[in-house]
Amino acid sequence: MAIATPLRTLIYDELHLGIQDALSAMGLEVTFSPYLTAAQAAEQLPQYHIIIGRTKLPLTKEVLSQCPDLKLIVRAGAGLDDIDIAYAESQNIAVINAPEGNRTAVGEHALGLILALLHKIVKSNNEVANGIWEREANRGAELEGKTLGIIGLGNNGCALAKRAMAFDCRVIAYDKYLKSSPLENVELVSLETLQAEADIVSLHIPLTTETHHLVNTQFLNSFKKPIYFINVARGKIVSLNALFDALKAEKVIAAGLDVLENEKIIQFNDAERQLLKNFTGLPNTITTPHIAGLTQESYLKINQIIVQKVRSFLHHSGVQH
Repeated sequence: MAIATPLRTLIYDELHLGIQDALSAMGLEVTFSPYLTAAQAAEQLPQYHIIIGRTKLPLTKEVLSQCPDLKLIVRAGAGLDDIDIAYAESQNIAVINAPEGNRTAVGEHALGLILALLHKIVKSNNEVANGIWEREANRGAELEGKTLGIIGLGNNGCALAKRAMAFDCRVIAYDKYLKSSPLENVELVSLETLQAEADIVSLHIPLTTETHHLVNTQFLNSFKKPIYFINVARGKIVSLNALFDALKAEKVIAAGLDVLENEKIIQFNDAERQLLKNFTGLPNTITTPHIAGLTQESYLKINQIIVQKVRSFLHHSGVQH
């Protein structure tokens, strides 16, 4: 597919500053506007052949239909749930992402949540800050000898598995799209087996119509023993109401979340605000603000992955430099 050059490229979210020079060196005409609002970005998209961003602007059919020259969408991260992939493909718009760029960060963050919950680090820290020195009540549990069940064994799931195995725990995984495990010593199992054997469960799957509220009351009640639960994937995969109820019923021992169903906290209604207050008020929960993939290192790695994949796209699209 031959495409006229130079290709006009818009970066409408905050990325490492080096991205502009790297893309310009390929012959692209780059506009670096990371502080555009979602509305401003939507207005400008029709001018461009390539757009690069995170999750600021959902790329719906309505938005994409206004972009007749668009040839490539680049997601500076992993998730593609807010891009209408089917419509993009129907318009011959390529879509690429960079899950390799932040998989180490996500794997480490998930492991950090697991260790913090097992050893009651946040709970005991908060108590000491309030003048409470309780040792026996904060007796922890060890990761060694536990069974870690990973749901979704892609980039992020593998990153967690590799790190967790250093703690001499058993790692099993359920991934409906894999026929064999990409990692030695990680056994692929059915969801039913994972629910029967896991002590700790970590989600690493995309948000789709199929996975929306996958983790509900029925799902959590299907585990044969109380579990530690981690979600660093997408918030809408988990019903926070169901997870809160499972914690109160001790079906879930402790939970660590990096994502929420609705992350626009400032726009919460009264019910959402109360639920979050109740959830975070529990001593056996940790909630972080969607930062698992955000490290100084991943900031640069995502740039490098984007540059590699854009270069590959240009080459295979027949663009002349």
